Amino acid sequence: MNSKIKKAIKFALLLYPILIGISGTVMLTVLLLWVIPKDQISSVALPLSMMGIYIYGTCAISLFVRMKFFKGEMK
Repeated sequence: MNSKIKKAIKFALLLYPILIGISGTVMLTVLLLWVIPKDQISSVALPLSMMGIYIYGTCAISLFVRMKFFKGEMK
């Protein structure tokens, strides 16, 4: 594989969890603090937790893929 393509993939697999993790945290915080009324939080707990699992799960998968495929090249 081309060296530039490898660098781009490594960078993308690192940038994705940083950006999505930060934006997901901000989104969930805004939803919990300002959008969802306090008395309805218990009724939307499952969808919010599923959103969190999806957001942070994809971040973890991205870092895992980066670690496994570029294991010998990490410094």
